[in-house]
Order: sequence, then structure tokens, then C-alpha cells
Amino acid sequence: MKKILLLLVCLIATVSLSAQDKKVAFKSATASSYQSGEEVSKAIDGKPGTIWHSSWYSTSFPVTLTVTLSEESHIDYLRYTPRQDGNVNGNWENVTVEYTATTSDNNFTFIGDYNLGGSGAAYDFYLPEGGATCGKIRFTIKSGTNGFASASEVEAFAFDNSKRDALAPYFSDDLFTQLKPEVTSSDSIEDADAKALVDNLLADAEAYKKFRVGEYEAYLTTSTLRNRLKTSSQYNNYENPTGVYLKPGQSCIVMASGIGTYPVGLTIKNWVKNENSSSYSLRNGLNYITATTEGNVFVHYYTDDYEIAPNVKLHFINAPVQGYCRFAKPHRRSARPDRPWSWDTSPNRSGTADPGARRPGCPCGP
Repeated sequence: MKKILLLLVCLIATVSLSAQDKKVAFKSATASSYQSGEEVSKAIDGKPGTIWHSSWYSTSFPVTLTVTLSEESHIDYLRYTPRQDGNVNGNWENVTVEYTATTSDNNFTFIGDYNLGGSGAAYDFYLPEGGATCGKIRFTIKSGTNGFASASEVEAFAFDNSKRDALAPYFSDDLFTQLKPEVTSSDSIEDADAKALVDNLLADAEAYKKFRVGEYEAYLTTSTLRNRLKTSSQYNNYENPTGVYLKPGQSCIVMASGIGTYPVGLTIKNWVKNENSSSYSLRNGLNYITATTEGNVFVHYYTDDYEIAPNVKLHFINAPVQGYCRFAKPHRRSARPDRPWSWDTSPNRSGTADPGARRPGCPCGP
């Protein structure tokens, strides 16, 4: 079969980010288990290429990881980023998250119990609405992939809503894809991101939205799929291509809606250089993404409840678009006897192959 390469290049107004959620500084970290050369300090060093790993020879659950803030600070959410080197050892499964009100306090307040399923995607743990003043954070990992615990980074953030407030006045929907009827020019708009987005939608809304605005389904987790098919091979986590392509240091605003109890994130993968991927957690509302690696952007949305998990909608505001190509086999919902294989170049996978099955794909790279 002849190879077909689809390359979509779109020139748009650039995005200029001046505000994002505030990262709260950590002073130190301790862990009940660590491996020499992969000490717990590696989990708070700001370097996604380093990891903290529990002992290779004597890990016993639960494993605790406790971080102390530089000073008592307001926190709205915590972020756990698994190792990004392609190895799944130590990815968190069941974990309890707690905090103290001061840096000297040892009376921890419960935030929640979570089952991350050993996912390789970053995950955000949200404090109760309104956040809280914190001094210490404790993660109690009760199980991890292959009997270990590890992390690339743990971080804490406080919300900054200034960008959302700057964009909201011009749009009639939560994703900022529909202009209000009275918005016919960007001349009076001061915020650079809002101005660029209004200009792009006024110029050609349909062309702008292709790939930048999409609806995404959940997929069956790769571990369950492997067990179901009784194979030793690990299936990849690169379903749900978006058509967006980012480079290291490049930032993007992502609006999200429909995210429920199942975690949703983004993964960046460079298929040409085959470098390590990077992952980013998403929440409903406005998200700031600053790429640490180069590549195609995929939506990471996996759960064993994929059949009932709600679709999520995303808008990559003013993001650079490259597009993608993919073969899709017909199935019971979209059988086409006259077309055993067909191109799917839509960012919306509705009506294509079963999300519980794996399909061949060819996300296009430069």
C-alpha cells in the first residue's frame, strides 16, 4: 500500500503568555524508601529527566514521600508527574494525599484516596474548593507498578485566574470557541492572547478550529487490554491524536470541559527522533501547558470504564497545528463494505473504531 503523508501547516497569530498558576516552592523532601542515585531530592529538583525511586531490593508498602514548603503557603492543587523515561516501574497505583497547616506541624489533614492505575500520565490532586494554607504535603503510596514507587516530580500550585478573566468577556461558551455577537473587531482588546484568538476566529473560524478544538473519548487501559488479549506485549498510550505540535519551552493555553472522575492529561511524543515523552495533567477550565519535549500532542484518557466515561472537549488556544493522519478500520458503528480502510483526518474520533481496541496509526512528524 502506498504511503501517504499528510502535513498540515497553519500560520496563525502567536500566543503570548504573561500569567500562569503560581508554583509554590518546596524546601525539602523525605521518603521512607529510596535507591542510591535516585534519592527523594530528585522528585523536587524541577528536572523531569531525573527520578526518585524506592529501593530496588527492599521496597515495602506503604511508601511515604513527604515534602516541606519553604514557608506556609496557599495551595489549590498538587501535581504528580511519573517518570518520563518509558519505564513504568514505580508508577503510582493507590495513594493517599494529606497536608499540614504549618511546616512544624505533624497533624495531617486528609485530602483524598486515589487509584491512578499505574498510569504514565501526570495527575493533579485538588484540595477542597478554595484551597488551603499548607506547610507539609504527604503522599502515602500503597501500591505501585511492579512493586516499586517512583516519581519524576511532585509540585504544588495556587490558581491564577487573571488569564481566564481576560479572555472570558469576548466569548459565549466555556471553551472560548464562540464569539459573542457584538464582538466584530479586536481593536479595543488589550490582552495579547484574547486579541490573537478573536482575530483568528473572525478571519476563518472553521479553519482555526480544525485540530485545535476537539472532542475525545476514553480508551481501555493498556494493562487490562494486555491481560484480556493474553499477550506479554505492552501496548502504547498514544491514542487520541490532536494535530497540535509543540517544541520545548513553547507554551499553550488549553481550555477543557467534561472532565469527570477519570483523569485526563496530555502526552507529547516525537515519533521522528523517538525521544522520551512528556506528560501534563488537565482540569476543567483553563490550563497552562509549557512543553518540556518536542512532538505531537496526544490526549491521555484511559480507564477500564471507558464505555461509560464521558467525552471531554478541549480547545488549544492559538496553538501551532501540524495535523495528523490515521487509518481507521470500520466496525459495527461505521461499517463501510466498499471502503475496508479509510483516512480519518478529523480531530473528533466520533464514529470511528472502538475505543476498546487498538488501531494502527501514523501521527505525522516533521
